[in-house]
Amino acid sequence: MPPTTPRSWTTSEHLSELERRATAAQEAVEQAAVERAHWILQHAYAALREQFPAATSAVVDTGLRRTLSAWIVSVNAGADPLWTAAEAASATDAPNATDEAVEDVSWQIDNALQYHPPKTLPGWSPKSAEPGHYVLDLTAVPTVPAQDQQDSLPTGISRVVQETVDSWPWQVALAAREYCRGLVEARYLPLDESAEREAVPAALAPTVAPAYRAEYATLTASHWTEGIAYVHGLAMGAIEVWETGEGYGPADSLDHIVPIFQSSLARNGVRLREVSEAFGGDVRLVALAVADPFGAAPAAEPAGRLPNLYERLGLPQNRAVKPPEVDAVYRARVRSLRPDLDPTASARQHAAARDDFAQVAEAYKVLSDPVARARYDRENTPF
Repeated sequence: MPPTTPRSWTTSEHLSELERRATAAQEAVEQAAVERAHWILQHAYAALREQFPAATSAVVDTGLRRTLSAWIVSVNAGADPLWTAAEAASATDAPNATDEAVEDVSWQIDNALQYHPPKTLPGWSPKSAEPGHYVLDLTAVPTVPAQDQQDSLPTGISRVVQETVDSWPWQVALAAREYCRGLVEARYLPLDESAEREAVPAALAPTVAPAYRAEYATLTASHWTEGIAYVHGLAMGAIEVWETGEGYGPADSLDHIVPIFQSSLARNGVRLREVSEAFGGDVRLVALAVADPFGAAPAAEPAGRLPNLYERLGLPQNRAVKPPEVDAVYRARVRSLRPDLDPTASARQHAAARDDFAQVAEAYKVLSDPVARARYDRENTPF
């Protein structure tokens, strides 16, 4: 009996599967390139509009420079030039801040051209009679990539994230939400490197919608950097339970670790590991969960604070309370909330008592631990 011939990897079904995989991979690469070019252009357009609020277009030369594949030769408001490379080059003074800003934008546009030829970029059209020159319509907003990934998040993840952001100091939450709205609206690029965040006030704050600038003007560089670090921490899955310190995430993510309340996880039926694995490193997916869904700036006053654990236990709102007092008050509160000690209580009363009991237990767990209590007192300022 002749030996069985091994099944060939060149059969039609295997070729079809390989073709399907290759097509899917190619589509993924193309989509990534589209999104990358999109973010770069939006960042570049925002930077130009900051320098020239009245600008409606720019002209780019894609064939003159050896170091760059694109160079801005003019910025215009309608038919009127607001800035030209020729005038900048003929100036006797050293390049000013505006010239340098335009040069920076030229480098960004050059980066976008690494992913797509000029004629495929949104808002770009060839300039007649000038080969290699393109007119950029700065009022044409490139199509935002599909943002339906949020639908893939496990139930409750977005609520946990929103509640977590609400618990941050209000300036940090304000900065984080603006950063995330800017990512969702493609006003600027994700800042993946810590070094880039040092320039946040200059690079991001000016792009805030004018109606909100007064509020954001109060934010310091540390507010921006902390808020952005937290957003990237969520993307990395660098999180921990605030009360216990149980955590997940990369070992080198100490400056990104995001504390999440145990009660928030329980209330939304979400495990810590689910939150850690929800975003897969995609900061834009985090941005969808963090950004204000209505696009409005948060109030200038704190939208949410850490829960007042002293109040939950019925303790005076000061930090001079001694540990024995915490123990005594907790025991008294527990006795008053034991649902099983009142046989006449209704099912609804039992459920309410259990919820109160859980909140009191959470407060006691923090306030009875010297380290956790000291951390809470540092981060919470309700009095």
